[in-house]
Amino acid sequence: MNAAPFAKALRRNQTNTEVALWHQLRAHRLAETKWKRQQPIGNYIVDFVCLEARLIVEADGGQHYDSPADQTRDAWLAAQRFVVLRFWNNDILQNMEDVFNRILEHLAIANTATLCFASSVPLSPTPLPSRERGLNQPLPLPSSERGLNQPLPPPSREKGLAQLLPLPSSPTGLAQPLPLPCRNRGVSSLPARGGGTEGEGKRERK
Repeated sequence: MNAAPFAKALRRNQTNTEVALWHQLRAHRLAETKWKRQQPIGNYIVDFVCLEARLIVEADGGQHYDSPADQTRDAWLAAQRFVVLRFWNNDILQNMEDVFNRILEHLAIANTATLCFASSVPLSPTPLPSRERGLNQPLPLPSSERGLNQPLPPPSREKGLAQLLPLPSSPTGLAQPLPLPCRNRGVSSLPARGGGTEGEGKRERK
């Protein structure tokens, strides 16, 4: 049975009592708790529910007085760890403050139970000693020693040797190429083409 379409129809056709109660529950207005209206749970549709506190609020008319169907429904919801609070329509319309005081009492009980459960959960265990982590697994090095004794990456064909050797830097900090070796400093080892000294021209004609 798909209860979603029926629940949507109930939301569009709320009673005056449900409208008044929803106005106070919606948008986190009651103790900043989140409520849903006409919510399917199993094969049933509940009027209002706070899923975090597992608290259900039902607005009942006279037809619900001592109803066996409601008793069966409440027993099933209790088995799913829900608490069901039922209020008569005239109580909601005439004694709204008392109704919300009862709801707040059950919210406080649910919140206390949640805190007790969280405190009873054990913390995560401490790290295992090195001998229990597995064989041949050394301890991690301190951060100051992680960069020592680590081999350099092998040279890549794409990068080339020039990217592995740092170039000498100039006083300005910019990288400068290494000077080319020459046989006689100050004299070019290549013949002059158009100009040059007189002696160089004679050597060229020879």
